[in-house]
Amino acid sequence: MLRAAVRRRSWKWRPDKPASLHTYLRPEDAIKAIASVSRVVKIGAPFLFTSGSVDGFDGKAGTMNGVTFPYFSYSVDSYRRILGNHGFKLIDVHADSGNNTYYLANKTEPQK
Repeated sequence: MLRAAVRRRSWKWRPDKPASLHTYLRPEDAIKAIASVSRVVKIGAPFLFTSGSVDGFDGKAGTMNGVTFPYFSYSVDSYRRILGNHGFKLIDVHADSGNNTYYLANKTEPQK
């Protein structure tokens, strides 16, 4: 569903509210998702998403709630660059005890 929304660019939330995204997307779709979010949120809006913290493009298998899915990720530095290319500034990265990585960015400028 999210992948289809990314390809159609059909995001449906209010641009004055925080945006969040969980990235179990192929690398090219993750970039499209960030670009789509950038088009609809206002300057200053926070953007929170989860992903891995290292570049991983091989689609290794992950399981959540008994469902197996391919998992892809960019590194922190790659996300910082990608976010910057779409008008965001990476504010914080946090890894919890369950090995989940959270990214917090703010929209700082119009999409380039």
